[in-house]
Amino acid sequence: LKCLQKEPKRRYASATALAEDLRRFAAGQPIRARPVGLAEWTVKWVRRRPSTAALITALMLLVVGLSGAAAWYVGDRAERRTEETLRGQQVNRDADASLADAESHLQDIRTRLEDPLKASGLLSDIELWQTTKDKARQAWQRASTICTEHERFVDPSTLSRLRKVAESLLCEEIAYRLAKELDDIKSYALMPINGKIEYKKAMPEYAAFFARQGLVVNEGDQAQFKAELETSSIRLVLAAAFDHWAEITANEDSEDPQLARLLELARIADPDPWRTRFRDPAVWRNRIALIRLANEVKVEQQTPTILTALANRLLPTSGKPQSPLRGVAWVGSPNAPLLASTALFPLNFGVDGSTIYHRALLSHPRDFWLHWNAATHAVEPAEKIGLYLAAIAVRPESVTAHTSLGSAFRDKKDLVGAIAACNRAIDINPNYGPAYVNLGAVLSDKKDQAGALVAFKKAIKLDPKIVEAHVNLGIILRKKRDQAGAMAAFKEAMAVNSNYAPAFFNYGAVLLDKNDLRGAITAFERTTVLDPNYAMAYNNLAIALHRQKDLPGAIAAYRKAIELYQ
Repeated sequence: LKCLQKEPKRRYASATALAEDLRRFAAGQPIRARPVGLAEWTVKWVRRRPSTAALITALMLLVVGLSGAAAWYVGDRAERRTEETLRGQQVNRDADASLADAESHLQDIRTRLEDPLKASGLLSDIELWQTTKDKARQAWQRASTICTEHERFVDPSTLSRLRKVAESLLCEEIAYRLAKELDDIKSYALMPINGKIEYKKAMPEYAAFFARQGLVVNEGDQAQFKAELETSSIRLVLAAAFDHWAEITANEDSEDPQLARLLELARIADPDPWRTRFRDPAVWRNRIALIRLANEVKVEQQTPTILTALANRLLPTSGKPQSPLRGVAWVGSPNAPLLASTALFPLNFGVDGSTIYHRALLSHPRDFWLHWNAATHAVEPAEKIGLYLAAIAVRPESVTAHTSLGSAFRDKKDLVGAIAACNRAIDINPNYGPAYVNLGAVLSDKKDQAGALVAFKKAIKLDPKIVEAHVNLGIILRKKRDQAGAMAAFKEAMAVNSNYAPAFFNYGAVLLDKNDLRGAITAFERTTVLDPNYAMAYNNLAIALHRQKDLPGAIAAYRKAIELYQ
């Protein structure tokens, strides 16, 4: 087309230029007739050098691919880092939330243990203590699981916090176990021996407990002992234990030197001004001083443990009650009450034990031990039942409280209620021997001798050391005219407890049935030595002496029996 241009300047200048363009065209080279675009030049270049073009294309594609991959990788890594950052933040938030929950429960326990009244609340409702501790443990376990499963996301600060909470949790668990041991000792003290509540049996238990902690009450470095008490995380719990131990000691012998030491330890652990004045052995032996303190006391500010000690020291007939069993023994229910009035707590003069108990119950209406102690001193069965029910409301799973409730129902002649209470105790703890003893006693009252026999044998199987079970079994066998079986049961009872008067009395009764007068007299005389107020022992001794033709001895024994009956 360039050859045909009208304007000369736009045509080939010569035939040679045309020939050159034709040669270039034939060679696939750009011609000069018109300018070649980049695309056309590229195509023609590729046609001339196909292998080189293919190589360059491949290299370009590789570069482009690598660039794209690099860009994707960088973006993905950034996205992953963002996700991991968010994931790590969430993991630490979850772990910290669980740890905060655990710390909250532990702080709740610690706050209570630092306040005398709140600490008493924990001692009263020890199941709440356990529940709170368990909640702390569960919260810590959740945090631990999170940290274990997502270890690479966990911050060092979170791991450090996890360890600290674990250490605090261990300390609180140890504190709870120690408190539970003391709680069990106190419950054990309320269990009966020889048909009455023998508080003194807790004394060696307390001594053994503190010895296991390396604290020998009457020995060792007193300064170190004081320092350990003052810094103990459960100093108020220990103070309550010392108060109770001191009360038991005073009941046995108010002149016992250990009483002063126990009260001193309680003062060290709990240096409250009023309680310090009360924890003076001289005050405990001075009724006027006790009444003066009772008039000053603000019951709402004092612990139920100390109020119980004050009330018991002021009861008109405080001390060791004589309550021999008559017939079938009843674990947990002394037949002879501490108080001799039909009122819940008989008034003496001014402020006495009954006043303190009444005021304390109004100020601390949900204290388990306060209701329990009040029930042990109540006279009327209906009042006992009410007080035990109040204690059970605080500790619904207390096997000893249910067993004692059955005792109160039996005293009220409500055998159906007594059986229900005993069965409830057995439901709570099927291996609790005293509940079977009490159940057997109620069944015996109902003339169900077969059922009673089964219950007593079950109690002996569970705990051969329950002396009442052996005596009651012997009584049933004697009624069934199984003299050999009865004598074996009574001998076993005497072997378990050689100071248990009912065992000797009932053994003597079998010997009397067999007309073994010498053996019967020996057994009855032993009974009166162990329990000088056992009227039936004097009565049966008189019968045996009468049969032996010892009329003066028989008359003297009958007179003693009549004196005691009156």
